[in-house]
This record gives sequence, structure tokens and C-alpha cells, in this order.
Amino acid sequence: MAKKQILSEEMQEFRDNALRLKSDDLLELLNIIDSDKDAEKYEILREAWFALEHSPIDRAPMEIRIWTHFYERYLLRLGIIVWGVIAMVFLKGFFQGDLSSAQRPAFAAGALLLWALWHVWMAFLESRTSRGGSSFLRRSMNIRVVTKDGRPPSFLKSLLRSFFKGFPINLFVTVTMEHSSQVRGIHDKIFGTYVVRVNDESVTENDIARFIRENYR
Repeated sequence: MAKKQILSEEMQEFRDNALRLKSDDLLELLNIIDSDKDAEKYEILREAWFALEHSPIDRAPMEIRIWTHFYERYLLRLGIIVWGVIAMVFLKGFFQGDLSSAQRPAFAAGALLLWALWHVWMAFLESRTSRGGSSFLRRSMNIRVVTKDGRPPSFLKSLLRSFFKGFPINLFVTVTMEHSSQVRGIHDKIFGTYVVRVNDESVTENDIARFIRENYR
């Protein structure tokens, strides 16, 4: 019981310190901390982030967009590695022999398929088909991909946008975002999309469309 009380006091002190941090520091800690091993601290940091003064709608900060973009790509790379191991073990066990020459194209084909399916899934999450306009990680940060009418893009537009951001263009996308006063990369300008942060659940699509008209010239 005493141990639980001490832990509670530690978390309270951690929360007090987190509430004093600026947005950049909070985002850096969210990027470092393990959300599974330190779930309680992770939630405290998220609460501190949302406790900051935010307008109902604003442009998605550059640091959040880059962080979520590359974090999700790390998950994709992990999936490709797992696929490669499974593919090689399966082929070797199936044919009962050393088929290293056959395993390489199987690995490449599987990795390519996984990469394509990942982009399709992400495009679905960010499209109006899923009624979300956001991937699972960005949704936790209240980030949405929308068009000028305040609605998520169509699945086709979202799919083309997702594939356009693929390697090696994603580096160029990041550079164009960094040099844009409106935090819009070349992919957003080509496909007519905007990435906004919606901090109030009562915000409607019309509100988002009005925000875009007033803040993006």
C-alpha cells in the first residue's frame, strides 16, 4: 500500500512538472517515452499537451506532422522485417532445403505488397470513406487531413497523396513543408489538402472550411 502511495506521489510530481513544459518539450518527451512500458506517464504527457491553450482549430504544427509521419513509417519498416523472416522460414520449411535464391524474390515481393497495403490502409483512414480524416496516431493528436470544404479527401485522392509521399519523395515533402509559411508540403498543394488540428469536438466541417478560407491564401 505504501509503495502504491509513493508511486502516486511520484506521478503527481511528474504531472506538475509536465504542466510547466512548453509544447516542443512535451512533443519531444512523447517521442521518447514508451507508451506501453510507461503508459501512465505517456497519458500524463498527453493530458499536459491538450491542457495547453489552443484555439478550436489551428494549423497542425510542423513537429507533430513530421513526428507522426516518421513514427508510422517505423511501424511499416518493422512489419516488412517481420514479413521477411516469416517468408524465408516458410519457404525453407516448405521445400525442406536451402532456397536462399528463391527466398530473396519472395522477400522483395512480400515487402512490396506490405508497403502497398500499408499505403492503401493509411489512405483509407485519412479519407472520407472512413469518416475519420486521420490515421490512428494523428487521431490521438486531433490532427485531420481535409480539403478546402472542410471534409476529408476522397479515397482516390487520399491514396494518390499517400503513394506520392513514399520514398524517396518523402524527404522532399518534408523539406517543402519546412519552407512553407502555411506548413503545406508539395503533396498538399498538388492534391488540394490541408492538415489541421481540431481541438474542440463541437467543430463542424463548415467551421474547418471557414478556417481554411481565412488562414490559407
